[in-house]
Amino acid sequence: MSETIHGSCFLLSFFCFPLNSHVSLGADTISANSSLSRDQTIVSARKVFELVFFHPGSSLARQE
Repeated sequence: MSETIHGSCFLLSFFCFPLNSHVSLGADTISANSSLSRDQTIVSARKVFELVFFHPGSSLARQE
């Protein structure tokens, strides 16, 4: 009986997981021949993520 309960919980979580996930398509891109200056960032379309690029050894003082 416990195997049936565990199997049911697994199936329930398997089918509920896609309801909470978001589908993302690659619309926010940068190409190989594009460049960013020191003060530029890449921000996702919904403004959820922001990518900041830096060189190793550079100052981290401008991070918030």
